[in-house]
Amino acid sequence: MKLISRFIALFLFACYAVPAFAVYTWVRDGRFPADTTAATGFPATTGVQGVAIDGQGKIWIQTYAPLGRDKVFVTATGAEESICVLYVYLADGTQAAFSPLRFVTIGADTDTLGGRLQGGSWLVKNGLGLATDAEGDILATFHDTIYRIDHLNGAGLAKAVYQSGVAATAPAAAATSGDIFAAAAAAGYPVKEYSNALVFEQNVTASRPGSALALAAAASGNALYMPTYSSQEVLVYQRADGASPWSSAPAILQGMACESMGWEASTGYLWASAGSYYNLPNQNPDSVTSYFPNTWYAFDTATGAIMDSIKWHFNIPESPAERPRGIAISATGNVAYVACYPQGGVLRYVKSNIYTHNITFRVNMEVQEAQGSFNSLTDSVFVMGNFNGWETTASQMLLTTTPHVYEYTAQVYYARPVLYNFVRKSGETVVVETIDVRADVVEPGGQLLPTVYFNDQTDILVTAQVTFQADMSALLALNWDPTYHEMIVIGDFNSWAYESEYAAIPVPGNPQLYTFVTSITAPRNSVQSWKFHAYPADDFVNGGLESVNSTFVFTGVDLILPVRAPSIQFVQQITIVAPNGGEKWRAGTVKKITWLTHTAGDVRVEYQSSPGGGWSVATAGTPALAEFYNWTLPALESGECRLRLTNLTDGSVTDESDSLFTITQIVPTAESENNNTAHLANWIEYGDVLDAAISPDGDVDYYRFWGAKGDTAEIWGESRGDSSLAGRIILYSSDGTGLYENDGYLNPPEDQRIACILPEDGVYYIRYAFMDNWGTFPNRELIERLEDDERDKLGLEDDLQWTVQGEYRIGLRYVIKGSPVITSIGVYDQYWNSVRFYGYVDPRKESTTAQFEHGPTISYGTIVPAEGGPFMGISEQFVSSPEINGLTAEAVYHMRMSATNSLGTDVSWDLDYHTPPAPEGWERKISGSTRILWDVFFLDDLTGIICGDSTILRTTDGGETWTQLYSGIWTRFKGVEFITPTKGFIMGSYGNLYKTTDAGQSWTPVNSSTGLYLFATHFPNEDLGWIACDAGLIIHSSDGGDNWSAQNSGVGSNLRGVYFLSATTGLVIGEDSTIVRTTDGGATWTRIASPRFGNFLGIHFADALTGVIVGKEDFILRTTDGGLTWTEVSIAPHYYLTDIHFYAEGYAIAVGRDGTILRTSDGGATWSEQQSGTLNDLDALHHAGTHTTIVGANQTILRSADFLSLKSPNGGEVWSPGSVQDIVWWTDLGGTMRIEYRTGSVSPWQTITESASGVAGRYAWTIPGTLSDSCIVRITSLIDNSYIDQSDSVFAIRVTSTQQLVTLNAGWNMISSYIDPPDSTLPTLLLAQLGSTLTIAKNTTGQIYWPLYGINTIGKWKPLQGYMCYVTQAATLTFTGDQLAPESTPIPLTSGWNIVAYLRASPLAAPTALASIASQLTIAKNMTGGIYWPLYTINTIGNMLPGQGYQLYVTAATALTYPANTAVPKEMLAGIGAKALQHFALSNQVTGSSAILLVRGSFLAENDEVGIRTSDGRYLGAGVVQGGQVPITIWGDDEMTRLVDGATSGDRLELIWWSAAAKLESPLKITTLQDGLSGDALPVELTYRNDAILVAGVAEAVPLPREFALRQNYPNPFNPATSIKYELPKESHVELVVYNLRGQAIRTLVNAEKRAGYHDLIWDGRNQAGALVSSGIYFVRMKAGPFVKVVKMSLVK
Repeated sequence: MKLISRFIALFLFACYAVPAFAVYTWVRDGRFPADTTAATGFPATTGVQGVAIDGQGKIWIQTYAPLGRDKVFVTATGAEESICVLYVYLADGTQAAFSPLRFVTIGADTDTLGGRLQGGSWLVKNGLGLATDAEGDILATFHDTIYRIDHLNGAGLAKAVYQSGVAATAPAAAATSGDIFAAAAAAGYPVKEYSNALVFEQNVTASRPGSALALAAAASGNALYMPTYSSQEVLVYQRADGASPWSSAPAILQGMACESMGWEASTGYLWASAGSYYNLPNQNPDSVTSYFPNTWYAFDTATGAIMDSIKWHFNIPESPAERPRGIAISATGNVAYVACYPQGGVLRYVKSNIYTHNITFRVNMEVQEAQGSFNSLTDSVFVMGNFNGWETTASQMLLTTTPHVYEYTAQVYYARPVLYNFVRKSGETVVVETIDVRADVVEPGGQLLPTVYFNDQTDILVTAQVTFQADMSALLALNWDPTYHEMIVIGDFNSWAYESEYAAIPVPGNPQLYTFVTSITAPRNSVQSWKFHAYPADDFVNGGLESVNSTFVFTGVDLILPVRAPSIQFVQQITIVAPNGGEKWRAGTVKKITWLTHTAGDVRVEYQSSPGGGWSVATAGTPALAEFYNWTLPALESGECRLRLTNLTDGSVTDESDSLFTITQIVPTAESENNNTAHLANWIEYGDVLDAAISPDGDVDYYRFWGAKGDTAEIWGESRGDSSLAGRIILYSSDGTGLYENDGYLNPPEDQRIACILPEDGVYYIRYAFMDNWGTFPNRELIERLEDDERDKLGLEDDLQWTVQGEYRIGLRYVIKGSPVITSIGVYDQYWNSVRFYGYVDPRKESTTAQFEHGPTISYGTIVPAEGGPFMGISEQFVSSPEINGLTAEAVYHMRMSATNSLGTDVSWDLDYHTPPAPEGWERKISGSTRILWDVFFLDDLTGIICGDSTILRTTDGGETWTQLYSGIWTRFKGVEFITPTKGFIMGSYGNLYKTTDAGQSWTPVNSSTGLYLFATHFPNEDLGWIACDAGLIIHSSDGGDNWSAQNSGVGSNLRGVYFLSATTGLVIGEDSTIVRTTDGGATWTRIASPRFGNFLGIHFADALTGVIVGKEDFILRTTDGGLTWTEVSIAPHYYLTDIHFYAEGYAIAVGRDGTILRTSDGGATWSEQQSGTLNDLDALHHAGTHTTIVGANQTILRSADFLSLKSPNGGEVWSPGSVQDIVWWTDLGGTMRIEYRTGSVSPWQTITESASGVAGRYAWTIPGTLSDSCIVRITSLIDNSYIDQSDSVFAIRVTSTQQLVTLNAGWNMISSYIDPPDSTLPTLLLAQLGSTLTIAKNTTGQIYWPLYGINTIGKWKPLQGYMCYVTQAATLTFTGDQLAPESTPIPLTSGWNIVAYLRASPLAAPTALASIASQLTIAKNMTGGIYWPLYTINTIGNMLPGQGYQLYVTAATALTYPANTAVPKEMLAGIGAKALQHFALSNQVTGSSAILLVRGSFLAENDEVGIRTSDGRYLGAGVVQGGQVPITIWGDDEMTRLVDGATSGDRLELIWWSAAAKLESPLKITTLQDGLSGDALPVELTYRNDAILVAGVAEAVPLPREFALRQNYPNPFNPATSIKYELPKESHVELVVYNLRGQAIRTLVNAEKRAGYHDLIWDGRNQAGALVSSGIYFVRMKAGPFVKVVKMSLVK
């Protein structure tokens, strides 16, 4: 509480001390009602228990006991019985029409108010009090029942029984919030809260201390006051709001024996009675305040102040028997009714005004007016206080004749304290003084209070701008660094804060003058202190602070302070920067010695070549403030060199290198390992060239060199030998900041070069590594394209085959200043017969020319000048060549770039590039545009429209010539669509939409109703159209595209494609796996699930059911039910398709990145690649007439040409006689085809058919019985026999009859086969045999075959792989086909995990079978938990078996070749074999997921067992010890079952050791934990991770108990709690119960299954109900199986 509170309290107590209480403002006005006769009124002997004033001002009176006349006839007793009734009076003393009130009807029940039958006898229910609720109705308490009675007519509204037979408080309490509260008169009962309908809601407190006859609730309903008569104080309970819990608060009115309470509505004061003469004296613990009996006091609960009082006395002389029982104050606050028990009735008091006096308040608003926070013309001033109920704007003050002074006169009571504050109001904003409450006392005759200032503010604050100026010339001369040092101004104006925002800065054009300008608000004419403070403090004497403050007088007018030099000095010191330890400098080179100092004079430079040796002089003197010296390093060889600097003016200013550096004469020619981290980096110098290698996989090489600020350094790398290593080079500063990196991405390993200007003197680090950590740095020509929302950052899925290790050469070169620098080179716009070159060159401020050399060898042979030029400037510039033609498809070429200016020439490194294959049926068209082309639409074979970046092209001759139609502002046109032969639309960025009605000859803008990107449109008819936009927006037209309105797709992702199957049914696709579908024309859209996450770009349908979605992933989505469901079809290794178009039944073309063209002839179920002849990105396609047109990056236009290409059989196939195989071809020719075959090079051609449809693209051929390994198929167009093609190489027709039976158990299996089946489709191979028994199959890369949902991302069965299959019951698979020869069938393995097939027809020991990969193999696993771990000589797999698959982990890519079937099958590796468990019992645990743990401990004995269990006791694996170690398979959870039947990721696991000798279990402690694959140490907490391979060192933990035991509790005796320990040798059900001396169970401590081990619990001395038990003897009894024991305990309090 504020300090003023204590002053007010003392002030109030002084005012009310005797004899001040002799003066009262209340005057007794007689008894109420005036009638005191026994027959009709209230005699003086009447004991009144309650009095209340209702909402109409009527006075309700309740007696404690019945008056003689208060009787009713009771049929059950046959007599008149006494009751307590309610009397209701008007203010004039006449009774209300419904008074007296004897009965109350609530619902169907009618209660007699003052009595009731109980056990056949009549029981009087005494009246216990009245209260008025928030609606002016009456709450009447009769014994244990509370009634709510309508004050208008006396009708019953509600009732509640507090607790049957328990007398409630007198009265119940009501708050204006509507809450109602009740409590018992006796202690130990709850305080209850009810609603306004008297419905119980909650307990305020479960048990209230002390007896009480009263209860009062604050108006808010969030504070409750309960006097405890016996302890002479008032308890307080409070809560924050109606939703918060109740809590106790400090008690008030200490020393008052309060018996009853009430609220005064007009003031909000709480009236409390001070008891009677039965409880003299009433004394507050503060020994100041005395409360007089027979007196009511009014309290301000906010301040605790006494505000009023009434002395009540009924009998003269006053009777000690009288006790206060109720008070009611009228709404006007000037009439009070007080009641007394057991005699005295009700007395009426009125407030006399003979004691009121005037008091005048005055306030000065000058300061607020000066500050602008108060306007005397528009704003108002008020005074609020206890005299007006603290109303903020009730008492307005008026402006006096004294300027700025306002006054208000109020009437208050004599000798009463006046509490008040002033208020200002501006508009609707009310501001109350923030100072403490003001207090005064009314003097006789009234008074004029002294004038005070609002908020006690006497200073007038003004604001002005002050400029501080510092002459920095002296400090600048001593190497003050403006980029590092700061001169901060601190002072009164900013509370002396040392913040950079107060720093002075150099004046432009005058760098020696620093200024700081700030706005200051302070009292007018105040004296402001300030000083300069230099930062950082360590560089300056006295921490950078001036020792004396400066001052100025602040007048409120803008001020520029005089210029002065800060009286601040630098600390005199010198600090060596380089060489400072660790450098490796080359003898004979010039290196810059650098230091930091602020001390003038010269400095001597010395060096030492060995510790303790003499110092040699590098220079006798060089200017210290220059902070550098170019030192030609002496010819010596030492790794123990040190440097020393000494100031010649002040010899105490000196420094030495922190540690040793090296001077060497050795010129390195090769990398020195280990240099995988920066601190192990090899030192190199300008001109060095080193041979190096990245080996093994993951190797990283670091180099470091010292460079000077402004040096142009070139770092280059190249592969050497047979390596094709793709190197990533990054240059770092000494603090690890990345500065430069080679930014070529799609063309490594050629772009292995950095040319850069060094920003500072110091050490630089070069990092050289494989491209694996390359990140996302796109090629230069793609940067513009990456701005488009559609272009993601490039991933690592490019089909460039980079090696991960290999040899390379790295060099560091110093580039002469001024000569040009080539920073990167590359190729783009690549076709099979043409290419364009580019490079980036820094002209170094000189006019520079550039040219390219190219040819089939590094001799080049052809020179091509760069386009444009000469090039100028100081930053790198893009340089490109014209198109280079005449190249050969699928050839290797070389190129390099050179740049020349007057100061020199820079020649780039060699770059080799590969031309793509020639196109299959595609012709390149030239438009003359240089922009990216985004979409295309042809109206027929001749007329077409292309749109692109600010480009609209039109052709009328099939693409031979083009006309540019757009010349407006820059717009990215993304889509084009025609809805009639003449009407069409083009759309693009920022809502741009254009319409044509003349077949594209002219275009006019259309209002699209949005500013978002428009990407694609579709019109199922001439009227209805939809456009897919960014941010989930779909716009729709119903009038042929003239007007558009938005539709809510329900998604927020960018939309990229739209296709409507009808006028009502359509789909829209987009990013973030978005597929939405409508069946009501877009009124509502439903999201359709995608089987995999993807960003989708194109959609098209072959018919009403079959459709395809393409996007940025390595799969497409296909539907066969009109888009309700979608399945995934893999297109790997291709990815990032941009568009799809069906042009015939089942036939479609898809295009994408890097010139990708894919074709399907079966509705998208399978796809084949077609050569496009380019590596440019392809963005869209359209088919019209007989031709398809494709557009894309680098102004690419491809047009289909007439062609014929046989795709299958195309060489290598093996087909069985009698089987049906598809002959597949591609063509754009119509008509029919002749298909022939022959079985040898000289055999005659035999006709298969002469009526195959050319457009169909396939023909089902029943293979003849003629066997041959030299078969060829030929296909010829019958409409133009110049189009002919045949198999590229021979295929075989041969009998394949070998069979293999593979057995599957119910659940998970890992299977394989040594048979290559002729039909490897999974529905034929697996589903046809297994049917519904097959649930799912998975391969090594996570692809799946899930027949139930039509998902097949595996594609076809690959005989070199193993597969995991889940079947619901045991089954057998039959494989028929060619048997593979294991010795001539290598299985390629990737680094890491692989699932492989076992290709032998007979068993073979794992070590022998896997001998070909012994150096790369870490571990092998089978499906049932067996492992082969060569490092630890473990083989629990035993023999590898035909039909099973195996998981192998290899450290590098390699190939597995099994021995031939003639190899010895039963050779075994000496070491561990599988042993059966004797102790741990495990169910069949094959769950499809597992981890391996090898447990090792020297104390583990032969045939011991180790089990692994979860923290809840589930065993997941176990093994038998052999040779001090035991391998254990930890089974994970089976994803195919609903139950958790194994470990889940992150589950904590523990080890249990079973000793075969002792026949006992004990826990094991893990002392070391190692990753078995990487060898890395791990935290010794064992948690489950699928496929983890772990090695654990263990120690014996505390052994398990040998027998059951219950130990003596400790401490004993105890208070308040004790520890109880017990021991279990095995898992058991435990009961632990506490009994008292009578044998009664008072607390059950344990009744549950407990694991074996040592247990400890605490008994807190409470019974089952949570109550504390008494002192005494108690017993704890333990029962576990047959074990029973009792221990005695003593509780002492």
